[in-house]
Amino acid sequence: MSKEPDTDHLNFAASKSFSTVVTEGERLLWSGEIDKTNFRHTRQSRNFVVTSTRVYNIGGNNFLVNLFSKLIKRSFEISKVNAVTYSALSNNFVLHIPSEYDYFLNTIWKDEFLTCIIRARESLVTDPLHFYMVEEIDLFNFTRYEGQTTNKLPPVIPMPFTSTTFGKMLVEKQAELQKRIEGTETIFSTNNDTVNENSFEILKLLGRGSYGKVFLVEKKDDKQLFALKVINKIDVINKNSFENLKNEKLIMQRVKHPLVVNLEYCFASPSHVFFGMQFKEGGELYRHLRKCGTFSEEATRFYAAQILCALCYLHDNHIMYRDMKPENVLLDGQGNACLVDFGISKVINPKTSTNSYVGTPDYVAPEILTQKGHNKAVDVWCFGILLYEMAIGHVPFYNKNQSLMLRSIIQSDLHFPVNFKHSPQLKDLISQAR
Repeated sequence: MSKEPDTDHLNFAASKSFSTVVTEGERLLWSGEIDKTNFRHTRQSRNFVVTSTRVYNIGGNNFLVNLFSKLIKRSFEISKVNAVTYSALSNNFVLHIPSEYDYFLNTIWKDEFLTCIIRARESLVTDPLHFYMVEEIDLFNFTRYEGQTTNKLPPVIPMPFTSTTFGKMLVEKQAELQKRIEGTETIFSTNNDTVNENSFEILKLLGRGSYGKVFLVEKKDDKQLFALKVINKIDVINKNSFENLKNEKLIMQRVKHPLVVNLEYCFASPSHVFFGMQFKEGGELYRHLRKCGTFSEEATRFYAAQILCALCYLHDNHIMYRDMKPENVLLDGQGNACLVDFGISKVINPKTSTNSYVGTPDYVAPEILTQKGHNKAVDVWCFGILLYEMAIGHVPFYNKNQSLMLRSIIQSDLHFPVNFKHSPQLKDLISQAR
């Protein structure tokens, strides 16, 4: 009891609550703040205490919450923890306790906390603690909550760790991280910050693309949220897409507009390229459209006006967008529509055309399909298709047979449903955009 704790972030040893939690025979090993994800998939900030025999959840920092509730929310014996699911990409982890249920936790002190758990457990039981090492960030599907009876363990072979082998793994992990940091070059930064992958805490996966993944991240120093696109250099080489990547980076550096998702950071490690972009919390227009089925004329006109403003800005800067679709329109916190993803965009001389065969089949313009040369006018076609989809709920030439769909785009006339419920002006705007 008198021995100093290993780590006491809460200064809990000096607290009046110390004696009500840490009883005779226990020694305080660690205290700190941990986010606990509940069965509703909601994070709750809690204070945890680790002793030589137990882990205590002693609640949050909210005075009113503590005033009307017991100090100790939950506790469990360290000897009952038999496995850990460990996210290699984030500070998330799960404590598996077969006799109770699992704890999905997150803390910047993850490795510190787990080191204390391993050491305390070694003094209580003889078998090593097993770790399921995973590349996932969201570990919800690997968490068994109260009332659930089926274990939810990752489909990987668990690795046994002692305090010695876990400590060795952490040293190797830190050395590898330091090596990557030293090999990272900050290529572009809006505020002249020097950044690397350790500058950001990964919160969750936002999406996957042809060249990599996009994560929601928090910048550690100022807690700002960004969308971080992580591109594997090997994938770029294998797909012979270096020029596309270089072009995307140059365009993103060049654009600066409130209705375009702007690049804030670009940096490269020996294995990956990173684009740090503004995070738009409203999500994809696609998700909202699928939820509603169709948009009202007022909403369609609102989004159309903003998308058109962004397109005009790009065209004024001689940039063809070429990938207009609801998945590439993000909404910010105020509901404004912003264009994202310049992977197939191109800077073009107004007096010339290009023959590249690019685009998403449902939205691609006829002149791209015929490969007779195209210019910025292809964005007007895509804009019209998107207008049609927002107003009617589907693209005009869709067919499960892609060959037939592409042939219809080239040969067929545009048709509207007989029960088209919007104004003649909107119908005319869609028609003129073709």
